[in-house]
Amino acid sequence: MNINKFLIILLSAVTVLMVSCKDGEDLFPTSITADSLTFRPIAGGAVCHYLLPDDPDIVGINLRYKDFKGDPILRTGSVFCDSLVLVGFNKATDNNEVKVSLCRRDGSESVSVTAHFSTYDSGAYAFFDGVHVSSGWDGFFVSTDNPSDADGIAHVYYLGVNPYTGKQDTILLKDFVIKEGKDTMTFQLQQKYDDNTIVIRTEDFRGYMVREEVYPHIKVYNYGLLAPSNIKFSCSKAITNAADYIGPEYLFDGETKGAGYLQDRANGVEVAEAQARFRCYLAGPNAVGVPMYLDLGQERLCAQIRMYAMLYIDRRIGSSSDRKYGNVIGYYYYPTLPCAVDVYGAHDNGSGDYEQMAWTKLGSYEQPKNALPADRWCRGTYNDGYLQPDGKMKKYTSLEELDKAAPISLTIGFMPDGQGNGYRYLKIVPRELFSMARHNLSEYISLQELQVYTKTDE
Repeated sequence: MNINKFLIILLSAVTVLMVSCKDGEDLFPTSITADSLTFRPIAGGAVCHYLLPDDPDIVGINLRYKDFKGDPILRTGSVFCDSLVLVGFNKATDNNEVKVSLCRRDGSESVSVTAHFSTYDSGAYAFFDGVHVSSGWDGFFVSTDNPSDADGIAHVYYLGVNPYTGKQDTILLKDFVIKEGKDTMTFQLQQKYDDNTIVIRTEDFRGYMVREEVYPHIKVYNYGLLAPSNIKFSCSKAITNAADYIGPEYLFDGETKGAGYLQDRANGVEVAEAQARFRCYLAGPNAVGVPMYLDLGQERLCAQIRMYAMLYIDRRIGSSSDRKYGNVIGYYYYPTLPCAVDVYGAHDNGSGDYEQMAWTKLGSYEQPKNALPADRWCRGTYNDGYLQPDGKMKKYTSLEELDKAAPISLTIGFMPDGQGNGYRYLKIVPRELFSMARHNLSEYISLQELQVYTKTDE
């Protein structure tokens, strides 16, 4: 068959299908049977596989059925295909009736035969199988786990007061397209209640609402910085050296940026002496993998921990120090900072023995040890190679300038659900340090400040 003749036949068939088959009074006998059709359930519908008779006058096939709302649907196939997708369903169904007929080139339609098919849950319906709504800090979490056939749109609401009517109403927080994979979304509430109701609705891409689920009694917790006086710290590798101003107490002194040097200089302390006053926490040697334990005094719902690094101030750490640890931290500071950290919690079992406690993993943080300077959480610390847009490393030379700068910190957050009444003990395990050739081979660990945030009643 030459190409022109083929195109004429194709155009003729498409034209017939666009106007569908006539619903005329004279229906010709069909040559297709229900047994010659096969149906395969899919998400939100089914696939019909068919084989049209070897008749040049037969140019198409019609399938008529009703969708989940009972509305009639017509799906039309041609001789150039062997399958049709039947759509319009949400919850899985069985034994759906479909009328199947043939179409001739002249527009006439055959007598129909009756077949039946089943469907699976649509993506917008099955979405809820992988949804978990949980309490959060100043809001709540929605975790999703969607299969490969996910589709549709989801809407997240909370029950509050409509500012326009002054009456209780569902207030929209977010719309999003349902996609394959896992995700956890954090939502903040403008109207906060001790007990919240969350509503999630889904719709298909035809604009029909598919399913709605209500999640009552979702708590929203306030959190704040736990006063250091409530924390007892211990680590078998922690170093205390008064001459170099090194010790665990500097983890909780409230100084997050490394302002001690500039303050000393402002108070007239000589450069060499000021540079030797590290005013930080140091552990080692071989401190990687060694736990840091925190006793919070009582069981508390834990929100997060923050670990701070010293900013790049106008000093060269240890460069003029002849004291014991002057060359430990040395000119390069960031190789002493952790790039991978795990945090665990334990309830009070009355023993006080950390080795005998049942530890639950609360959270973790990890970056490649060879991450580019601009990607590291501690970017902007001492001589780490991180450049500002002007091509220079930012150095703070005065207390006034430093006061305006944001601190550098690593934050590891914890979900409140599953903590029970909270944890009394935390275990922080630094698993790896940022790498730099020939520096800190003894694996000392340094931190500027450590903060713990817990539930507050405010």
